[in-house]
Amino acid sequence: MIAAGVTMAAGVAPFVVALAILEFWTSPPPHAIALLTVGTFVAAGLAPWYTHGSLALLGNYALRQRVGGLARADIEAPVEDIGAVFVGFSPGEELRIWDGETDRDVGFLSILADTLTYAGDEFKWALPRAQIDHVALGVPVAGVRRIIVRWHIPRGGPKAFSIVCREANTLQSLSVVNARLYRALRDWLWRDRPPAGGTPLKWGYPPTDISDGWALDRPISGGCVSVMAIALIVVLTIWRVSAALLAVGDYYSAVLWAGLIAVVGAVFTGYLLNYLHYWEARSHNR
Repeated sequence: MIAAGVTMAAGVAPFVVALAILEFWTSPPPHAIALLTVGTFVAAGLAPWYTHGSLALLGNYALRQRVGGLARADIEAPVEDIGAVFVGFSPGEELRIWDGETDRDVGFLSILADTLTYAGDEFKWALPRAQIDHVALGVPVAGVRRIIVRWHIPRGGPKAFSIVCREANTLQSLSVVNARLYRALRDWLWRDRPPAGGTPLKWGYPPTDISDGWALDRPISGGCVSVMAIALIVVLTIWRVSAALLAVGDYYSAVLWAGLIAVVGAVFTGYLLNYLHYWEARSHNR
């Protein structure tokens, strides 16, 4: 909620500042007003992107420390000593929302000689390399592509799960470490297989239950009506506010007010859809 609030403020602040400058700046040169207007729209586009990228993983380090304390007992060694990587885990190949998050669980992934192991907050599993069929990158979401691992159970059919490396504190750096983990998994999967009789499995297979997750691209009840209603309110508000300013020849203020109203409407629409998605999933799983 802190990250969402700051991100919204970052998108609104440039317009508020620009309108305040126009209110108190007497007789500004026309070219200065034009530059101010253009700069406001550029800042309003870049500021939320940068803010969201910087705050989206707020608290990730503290979460890593807490889960690391739990994982040490399961792994029976410090996670740093075995090169374990902090990741987010979700069963299934399709991107889903789990109580507002794209990660079903968080924990530490270890790439051993012939086994992939995971010790997390809720799940623990081990997967032999011989049962992993393919490793691929999913479609990008907010600049991050989750790693999809397809595997199988003997005489049990194909399975899949996705992970994303969380060894970062910003979305920009997360995409870098995630790509590094993908290359490590890909190279590990296709190098020469070790002889039989490797590391014994301490835990079961990765969980495959996706019933609590809500597909990200699944239609939301009332979502279309809500978006259309907000869009209508935004258009009518822009028309009422900007028309009055255009009537007196204050063209730049009209443009800035239109941008401010549009940004507020877009941000509110995003939050509303997020909450509708969350409550739809909760209702579906009751």
